[in-house]
Amino acid sequence: MDIINSWLKCRRDANCSGIPQKNQMYLLDFTFETAKALSFSNQPAAPTKRGRPSGDRPAFPPPT
Repeated sequence: MDIINSWLKCRRDANCSGIPQKNQMYLLDFTFETAKALSFSNQPAAPTKRGRPSGDRPAFPPPT
């Protein structure tokens, strides 16, 4: 039910913005895009590094 309410609000906002109805998203497409966004929302952006730091850079900045 929340998906449908969000889709209706999205369509209402698009109509107020002057976006033609043929360019607006259908309910099924909106549902798929929402599900895809939610499935990727809990994943880290980049894999976290594990283990010892490499010898390329010092672990701490040099004292000044």
